[in-house]
Amino acid sequence: AYLGDDPANKVVAIAAGAFHSLALMADGTVYTWGHDGFGQLGDNSTTDKHTPVRVLKGAYNGTAYLGDDPANKITALSAGYYHTIALDQNGSVYTWGWNRYGQLGDGSWAQRNTPVRVLTGEYNGTTYLGDDPANKVTAITAGYYHTIALDQNGSVYTWGWNNNGQLGDGSNSDRNTPVRVLTGEYNGTTYLGDDPANKITKIAGGSYHVSAMAQNATVYTWGYNYYGQLGNYRTTNSNIPVKVHGEGNVGDLSLPVNLSSFSALAGTNKVTLKWATESEVENVGFEILRANDKDGDYQEISSYRSNSSLKGQYSTSHRTDYRYDDQLVQTGQTYWYKLID
Repeated sequence: AYLGDDPANKVVAIAAGAFHSLALMADGTVYTWGHDGFGQLGDNSTTDKHTPVRVLKGAYNGTAYLGDDPANKITALSAGYYHTIALDQNGSVYTWGWNRYGQLGDGSWAQRNTPVRVLTGEYNGTTYLGDDPANKVTAITAGYYHTIALDQNGSVYTWGWNNNGQLGDGSNSDRNTPVRVLTGEYNGTTYLGDDPANKITKIAGGSYHVSAMAQNATVYTWGYNYYGQLGNYRTTNSNIPVKVHGEGNVGDLSLPVNLSSFSALAGTNKVTLKWATESEVENVGFEILRANDKDGDYQEISSYRSNSSLKGQYSTSHRTDYRYDDQLVQTGQTYWYKLID
C-alpha cells in the first residue's frame, strides 16, 4: 500500500526540490512525485503527480527505467529548485527538469523530461562526467539553479546559474557543462582539491552558494554572501573559494599572521598604508577595507585576488614588508581602514 513497504525493496534515500520529492529504492530505481511543470519528475510528461511515478531511463543504459540495470544501480539523488540529479554506480551523473541556466550540464539550455547524461566539460574524461573508471564521480548535490559534483581525486565540478559566483570558476557566467572549481584560498596548484594529501571529501549546495570540506577538515565556501553565509567575516560575494573563519573570526580555520607594524600616512591625493609581518601561516593574502567613520560600513577597496602586491607568503618565518597606496581619497576627509588576512 505504501512506498517502501516491500521488505525486499526498501527506500534507501530521499531528496526534495522546491515542489517535488524523490525516493531511491534498494534495487536502484527512482520514484518521484509532486510538481512536474518543468519535467523534473522524469516521466516524460509535465503533469503533476500526487503519487510516485518511476523515472524513465532516458540516456541511462537500462531496459525501461533509470537504475534498472542490477550491475549499475542509481546510488545517490539530489534536487535543485526545478531539476533533479542522480548518480549511478559507475560514476555517471544524470539530470532532468528545468534547464534555463544550464543546470542539467548537457551542453544545452533546453528542458528535459527524461534523464540526460552530464557531459565532461572540464572533467578529464572521454565524453561524460565521471566516465573515467579511475576517477569516478562520488557525490552530487545542488543549489537552486546550479549543480555540483565531486570526483574521486577530490576535485569539484559545477554548472548552471552563476550570477553570484556560485560556480567558483572566477567568473559570473552561466555554464551548461561542468567547470572545475578554482583554488581560491585552498592551498593547491590550480583547482580546489588538487592536493592529493588534502582532497575535498564533502560538498553541499545552498540556494546561491556552495560549501566544501577538505580532508584536513577545513571548510571552503563561494557564491552569494549577503547574509554572511560564506563565513569569511564579510558580506561580499566570492566567485572563488574562501576559507571559513573560526568562531568570532579566530581559530584554526583561518590562521593569522604575526603583524609587527601597521601605519597610514596621508599624502597628496593618497593614503599610503604600510605593514610588516614577522611570520605567516597559511596566509594567501590581504584584503583592505575602508569606511568614512569608525563605526561605519566598511567596504573592500582592494584584495590579493586582483592586486598581486597584496598576496601573502603563505607560510614563512621571515619578515615581509607590504605597502598599498589608496588613491581614491578626498582632501579633508577622514578615513578608517581594516586589514584582513
